[in-house]
Amino acid sequence: MLNLKEYGSSSEEEGPPEPTTENAISVHELSKKFSVNAAPEVLPPGPDTSIQFLDVGTKEITRNMKYEELFTPVAGPENPFLTQQQKAPKNMMTGFVEKAHISDFMFETQRRTFHSFGYALDPTVDSTEIIGRKPDDTNEFKTVFESLPKRLADKRKRHKNDNPEDIEGYLGPWGCYVDEQKIAKPEGEDAAAIEEFLAKKHKRGKKLEDKSFKEKSILHIKDPVDYQ
Repeated sequence: MLNLKEYGSSSEEEGPPEPTTENAISVHELSKKFSVNAAPEVLPPGPDTSIQFLDVGTKEITRNMKYEELFTPVAGPENPFLTQQQKAPKNMMTGFVEKAHISDFMFETQRRTFHSFGYALDPTVDSTEIIGRKPDDTNEFKTVFESLPKRLADKRKRHKNDNPEDIEGYLGPWGCYVDEQKIAKPEGEDAAAIEEFLAKKHKRGKKLEDKSFKEKSILHIKDPVDYQ
């Protein structure tokens, strides 16, 4: 029992000390030291301090940026001899190619259609906007993989001979058109002018006579048969 009493008296002595008037701080002194100003003096931000620069290699932006921040010139040394086109960002030699979600088949279809017919669909928009030649008939917009009306040249008749046994007269797919003219001969004044030009050219040129060449050799011994 005596030990328990001693344990209780020691724990009471180790408790926090009671506040005294010597350590107390008056509220009036604190109000003078920490005064609250409802309208403090603030310096206005300058034109350059509000712009937050962005790394050129950033692929994703997590906040809404201003136009001035997105199109700010790249900081660093600049070549004064480059034009505005040469200073533009490029990801290939000829310029900047923007990535688009389009399949290889659709891209090749539009590319070949543009080279063949002169028009193609704009891949940057979802609508059917056409780039290039715009004919009056809207039904004419067809790709290279769609059937087109036959032209007059496709209906021309050809000479046919598909018999493989006919060796001399076999034509196969190389048969020419029935009304095809392979050689165009000038007539009238054009023919006379060409003949006159060839006659003058023939006179100016020197004629080279082809002489027969005979081989000769000199024998330095008396008897050509005696080899002894």
